[in-house]
Amino acid sequence: MIRALRILLIVTGSLIIFSQIAEHSRCLGANTPPQTDLYKVYVECKQHADILSGSGADVLWRVKGGYLVLADQQVEEYFASFNLEFEIIKNDVNRDGLALDIYGDEVKPDSYSLIYEEGNNRLYDVGSASQTDLWKNGRMITIPDGSLPVIYKDASLLIAKSAVSDPFIDELISKISKDSLISYSEFFQSYNGRYCNTRNWRQAQAGIASKLTSFGCDSVVNDTLTALIDGSFLKCRNIIAYKTGTDYPHDQIIIGAHYDTYPEDSPGADDNGSGLVAVLEIARALADIDTKMTIIFILFDAEEHGLWGSMHYAREAAERSDRIVCVFNLDMIGHYLNETDLKVLFPTSNSEAFAQVLSDLAVSYESIGLACHISAGTGNTDLISFDQYGFDGIGIYEYLKSDIYHSPHDSTTYLNYDYMTRITKAILATAYVLNNTVVPLPDLIFYYLDTIPSVMLPGEEYPIRVQIEEYSGGQLVPGTALIHYQIDDGEFYSEPLIDEGGGNFGFSMPAPDCRSRLKYNISAEEYSGGVIYFPSSDEFHESLVYTDVNIMLQDNFNTDMGWTVSGNASHGHWERWTTNRQPYLNQDHDFDGSGKCYLTEADTSTYQNQFENDVDDGYTILDSPLFDATSGDVVIDYAVWYRNWSSSKINQDDIFKISLIHGERLYLVKTLGPIEGADGEWLAYTLRVNDKLTPTEPIGIRFVASDYGLFSWVEAAVDAVTVTCYSYSPKIITDSLPEATLDSAYIHEMEAVGCAEPFIWADKNGDLAGTGLSLSSDGLLAGIPTVSAPINFTAVVEDLEGLTGECQFTLNINFDYFCGDANSDESINIGDAVYIINHIFKNGPAPDPIQSCNVNCDGACNVGDAVYLINHVFKGGNIPCEDCL
Repeated sequence: MIRALRILLIVTGSLIIFSQIAEHSRCLGANTPPQTDLYKVYVECKQHADILSGSGADVLWRVKGGYLVLADQQVEEYFASFNLEFEIIKNDVNRDGLALDIYGDEVKPDSYSLIYEEGNNRLYDVGSASQTDLWKNGRMITIPDGSLPVIYKDASLLIAKSAVSDPFIDELISKISKDSLISYSEFFQSYNGRYCNTRNWRQAQAGIASKLTSFGCDSVVNDTLTALIDGSFLKCRNIIAYKTGTDYPHDQIIIGAHYDTYPEDSPGADDNGSGLVAVLEIARALADIDTKMTIIFILFDAEEHGLWGSMHYAREAAERSDRIVCVFNLDMIGHYLNETDLKVLFPTSNSEAFAQVLSDLAVSYESIGLACHISAGTGNTDLISFDQYGFDGIGIYEYLKSDIYHSPHDSTTYLNYDYMTRITKAILATAYVLNNTVVPLPDLIFYYLDTIPSVMLPGEEYPIRVQIEEYSGGQLVPGTALIHYQIDDGEFYSEPLIDEGGGNFGFSMPAPDCRSRLKYNISAEEYSGGVIYFPSSDEFHESLVYTDVNIMLQDNFNTDMGWTVSGNASHGHWERWTTNRQPYLNQDHDFDGSGKCYLTEADTSTYQNQFENDVDDGYTILDSPLFDATSGDVVIDYAVWYRNWSSSKINQDDIFKISLIHGERLYLVKTLGPIEGADGEWLAYTLRVNDKLTPTEPIGIRFVASDYGLFSWVEAAVDAVTVTCYSYSPKIITDSLPEATLDSAYIHEMEAVGCAEPFIWADKNGDLAGTGLSLSSDGLLAGIPTVSAPINFTAVVEDLEGLTGECQFTLNINFDYFCGDANSDESINIGDAVYIINHIFKNGPAPDPIQSCNVNCDGACNVGDAVYLINHVFKGGNIPCEDCL
């Protein structure tokens, strides 16, 4: 949850006290019903945001004062019932035919119908135009998948005059080196045309990661995403480096730029090599400087094909509820016609404060000396992505825009490195000042101390332990830490957590019945911020109550585990293949990273292009092996990739079906396509078999890809299939048996858990016969052992429903012996010492039992035991084994 921020910004000419409230009501990625009318809904307060979030409307795009949404008549009535202001833009709108002009006030695309225009936002009806055509002909992007989160932030500003006095800023910005910027620029210019999935892209990517690693960042990671490029879905990568904060590690400042270039043979020195090298140089300058907040350096991919990298990151950051204070987006900051002027854009009133800080700092330091031209907006850059998902940020761009960008002339010849150096210093100074002066509101951070159990045994209490960290001056109100839980569909209970000290709290979850589903979350109250939930007020951890878990299949498709392929398609049948041979998936882009999955027509060696090896003229079937699902609840986890593409969307009419196999019958469980779920991204699903049917015979899962449409391209993949059986058969929980002694009475009670008591126990194979021991029907292992060898047997337990569980045991037998009687003459004398010496030094027979030798209690039979016996026999020393505990 993103909490409010209080900001004290001390800059030249300004003292800014800034309050920011960000409450997210999310329906990210939600499946929304078809809605056809386009509205603008005005969001002027937090209550309005909550109303829109709860309306079920499909939220398309954030605009000034509110959002563009798709809704139906029922949703419109919902708006009206809450007096939520709205206006209808257009009736009968097809979501798949909408596209956005991200170039704002530049040349308008004239091939499509303009639906809505306000400031930099232009929404068009583009009919069946492909995304590739939209990007190439109009620099337009389609509406992001899923409904956007609805955000409202209320900012209050108090501005006063003050003088800044931080001598360290001069020292810090002096670390920025023009020579470094020149070196970096020349290096990356050599990778001409560095766009997704090209050789130069890979080499530039490796160079970025290498430099960030050499600067000592805490971690450098590749963030993989899928982007549509020239009609193919390709694997692309953001490169991310982290510098963890010392005081507020959960709060983040992002400094980012895209590193890809325009695809038509452009060196990309200004667009966006200039932003790229500035990010690297700031990372180098901060390498040895402690920062209060976490600084994240991100080099975004596929910006030049429609903001893919930043949209991917911003969407996932919103889903994680990342606490992003400010995003600095750098795009084209080096054109040689610029000297002292800089364009700074801010999308929201909250972000304007950050832009003003940069402006004040830029004129305050002689080595920067820039005049910032501040205005509202995002530009046609990655800042758009963060604005749409509710994150504050500013865009930093050259004042006079290059007229040779996106061309072979965009080279270092046309860069002004003095200008680039000053801009880089200004961004570094601003980020450092925000890092030092933005103070998050007091908060509480939660951590589970133990692994959250996904499966719980019936009849047993489970400990739930959590740590609550008081963050940024936050104070936990004593006695307010609670756990909220529900068993099945029953009543919700709220119970206090037990304070264990040191910020740790615990609770013993009541013993639930077998086959139950338990869900729970945690809450606590902070003095100034109110009640905070973990994970959130409407999200819960879930545990299932069963006796055992059996992984029946775990398949990454690196080996053949018995799948079968059939169907009548002319080509495009399923094959288990390495993903680097498949154009649309690319190397290492199977779902689980193992390198293999099932693909439709994987071997492309006989085809001229990727359009020749899709599924055609029928269907192809992939069937799993069959599994016994009668002894518990079976859960199937799987990942699928499906692409149903057509240059004309009217031909995009094929579907991908997933079904359960149960004997001779099929049960359809999911359909992808023709539009939803058919855009070429890996999707992970969980299927609970017992929610669909009650198995009476073995079950399996079937994947069917088909292509009956004209001029369409159908491809599919399956990966990471796991079949898990949550069993309610009785489970023996006795894990070992205490040792028995020969010819001495023995009794031990066996234990089991299950769903249908009482249990009936038995010696499955009759292995106890002749041992002097027996296992009674009520679970007592008892008798007088008459054999000296270890006894191996299998215990089986049966419940009232006839379900059984079993376990193998070994019972070790000790002997009844005189300690020190090594030669077994039933007396302790010098002969025993001699016997031990012969055994140790002359390979004589071992004492029987060997324990009789261990008279000095050191756990071994050695010469010390012989000495011990001699002292006892001749000098009245301690009795053998007298010192044993």
